[in-house]
Parts: sequence; structure tokens; C-alpha cells
Amino acid sequence: MLLTLLVSSSLFLASQEALEEYTLYAPVRSTTTYLVDHGGEIVHEWQSDTQTGHEAILMKDGALLRAGKLNHPRFRGGGQGGRLEILETDGTIRWRWDCVDAYLQHHDIELLDNGNILLIAWEHLSQEQAIALGREPDSIDSKGMWPDSILEIKPILPDKHALVWEWHARDHLVQDRDAEKPNFNLIHDAPHRLDINYGVVDTRKREEILEEMKRLAELGYIDTELLEEEEQRNTREQRKDPDWMHSNAISYNPTKDLIALSLRNMSEIWIIDHSTTSAEAATSDGGTQGKGGDILWRWGNPSVYKRGDEDDRKLFGQHDVRWIAAGWDGAHNLTVFNNGEGRGWSSVDQIAPPFLEDSLPPAPVKDAWGPTALSWTYAARNKRSLYSGHIAGANRLANGNTLIAAGEQGRIIEVNKEGKVVWEHQVPKERLMGNNERPGPRRRGPKQGSPPGNGGLWRAYRYSADDALISVILRTKE
Repeated sequence: MLLTLLVSSSLFLASQEALEEYTLYAPVRSTTTYLVDHGGEIVHEWQSDTQTGHEAILMKDGALLRAGKLNHPRFRGGGQGGRLEILETDGTIRWRWDCVDAYLQHHDIELLDNGNILLIAWEHLSQEQAIALGREPDSIDSKGMWPDSILEIKPILPDKHALVWEWHARDHLVQDRDAEKPNFNLIHDAPHRLDINYGVVDTRKREEILEEMKRLAELGYIDTELLEEEEQRNTREQRKDPDWMHSNAISYNPTKDLIALSLRNMSEIWIIDHSTTSAEAATSDGGTQGKGGDILWRWGNPSVYKRGDEDDRKLFGQHDVRWIAAGWDGAHNLTVFNNGEGRGWSSVDQIAPPFLEDSLPPAPVKDAWGPTALSWTYAARNKRSLYSGHIAGANRLANGNTLIAAGEQGRIIEVNKEGKVVWEHQVPKERLMGNNERPGPRRRGPKQGSPPGNGGLWRAYRYSADDALISVILRTKE
């Protein structure tokens, strides 16, 4: 049975194969997070005083854990966040912490079962520090580099935190330019580390760069001032983006105590060991896997570590790497929204990391890590109809279906294993447009956000009507 309705100015499609659950989403340009029912009608919403930055997820007691977007004098780029907050169902603030000093939280957060939070954060390397680590001097300017770090924090009410664990990309670099500088090695002989000189400059034509930045500003992903700076940049100089890695997703596997990380600029997904201490995570020794904080497994673009070329590439500017839960179809596999940057079409791919007796292989298989084939993939029959070159996400559901948020389109669909669309919700434009103003932290005041545009979606999540958290939320409506 198929049902198609027009609800709240949004197209709604559902079949009996779809899960009749509640869907949570936070449009990129908006200060509002929405929970909608199976028909796309709003059943609850949370109001905040910042745009999303970008994740929003429900906690076990019905509260909302959310990242907010703040201004920062140094870290200004796509995906910037900076504020973490827990909002009660009535909108009051239970906890709020601004990660805006030595670090800036960006893109994604992960809520652990013990209540701790994993977050991705930029940290700063000066121009001099980066060159001392082997960075090509002509590929860096006064903005320096922003290598990513992972912080695990414990919220302390009402506005503090405790740092529980940390990992830093700067501790796991390799370079082949200067034998007198740290981490010197042949790149292909050190696949467990990241080449500090990969992707040294943006080699695209300026027209391509401007076109992309205009689209990102319309989505609310970057601010107009960044676009204006690019328009005014000296065209004789190549663009040097300090957001070198651009990690955009983090996911935790509690069964195996592993972290999956998505790096858009490398078109790779990584696995690193969370069982280490923070001290071990800065080295190549320790933890259950015995590799410290080095890369245990990487997949998507072996040219990054010089064990392949463009023909071997599998990922294209991907987002939302996510472990499939234990006991579900494809358990301990990874799903990822493969945006298709440069390919022209998007897909949702399922990958099986090559676990061997609950461990990961200590070295790449042949020239690159496996697998060589996907476990499952979905692309629309008309491939352009599900194309989102930026943002977007996907996650496996309890019934084996997959929920997909085509971010640039503001469209959410549920597909079954055969690739049939069994549920669809087009988020109304007025929700996507959101609020065009966003305040900064204490050091800077309000400023203008994005130019006119349709906005977009970061991700979408499903929650069962049987979940206690949904019962809590619905009781507030009675």
C-alpha cells in the first residue's frame, strides 16, 4: 500500500514497509530543531539562540543535545560550531559549554552511553610550527593550519566540563621532504600516518571555488564574509585553506571501542583506537590494537598515502560515516553518504572493515586496505535526483531500511534493501530558511549570517514511539 499526501506544504510518501516513527532534524540555517511524526507534522520543537553547529540528537530522557554555531576570531570556516548545550523538553538550558578557546568544536558530536560526549575540534598550528613539522612553505600562509583533534568530555552542570580523553592528528603525521625534520619517511611506507603535505593548495579554477562558496553561503554552511574575502583575494595567489583535513563526522562503536572518522578533504574514512589512554593516543603504541593513536584502517582514497591513484578512489567528499549497531542488519559495518564531489551523483555506501578475530589487519592488504567491493549501495535511479554535493547523511534503521537526508535538497527518504523509496518528506522551505541572524560568543556581537537561499539539512534521525524519550516529549504537549 502506498500513500501520498500534501502535509504542511511538504510532499509526504509512505508505504507499509516504512517505520512509523518520529524524525528529528535541525536545518543548517535555522535556530530551531524539529521533531515530526510519520506524516511530517511537527510534534515538538526546540528554540535556540544560535544556528546549528551542526549536530542535534535526542538523549534517553527526552532532552536535546545540540551543537551551536559561534563566531571565532581565528577559526572561521564551513561547519564551525563552538557551543554544546543540553535543552530540556520545555527549552530550558540544562547545560551549556562553549568550546571556543584553544579549540573550536566543528561539524559533529557523538553521545556515549555513559553520558560523555565525543567531539571534533580544530586546533591551531602557526605557519612556523607547520613548516617545522615538514609542511611545504609555499603551501601555507599566515593563517597556519587547523589539524583536527578528538576530545571526549564529561558535562558538568550547569556550564563546565571535564576532559576525559583526547587524540590529536598532529601527533600522527608523516613527511618525505626533509630528513632533518620530524616524522620523515616514505609516504607509502607509513600508511598509519597522515601526509602533512597532502592537498597542499586548492588547484581549482577561481570560478569553481566562487561557485561552490556561493552555494555554501546559500545553505547557511559558511558566512557571507568568507565569500566576500574570496571575491577580494589576489587571483595571482593560490587559495590556501587552513582547514586542511575537514573532518565532518565521528561515530563510536561501543562493542569494539573504536572510533570512525570521516575526512572530507582526503575523501577517506578512518578507524582509530579509543581504548588507549590520552598519553598512548599521542604515540604509536598501546591500546587494545597495540597501535596507540595511529590510523588502524583507512578507506576511500589510497592516493592520500601513495598506494593508489584516481582510478582506485571510492569516496568523493563524503559525510556521516556511521557504525551499524550490534544486532542490526550489517552490524559493525560502516555506512557513509558518498556525496559524489567531482563524480556528479551521490550514493549511500555500506563498507565492511576487514576485522580478523576482532582485530584489524596491521598493514594494508596488497596496495591498499580492503574491502575491494561494497557490501551494499543505494543511488537513485535518476542519479541527479538524490545529488547533494555538500552536507547530507544516512543511517541504518532497526528494520534494515536506511534513512537518508539529501542535505542540499532538504529531502529525507527511507529506502529498503532493494533500493525502493518507502517514505519521503520534503522539509518545507520556511523551516529550511530558518533565522538569518546568529549571535557570537562573548567576545563578539551579533552579525549577519547567510544570503538569501533555500537552506539545507545536516542530517535526520529516527526515534521509535516506544522509546521512553518520545513519551517524555509527547507528555509535554498534553
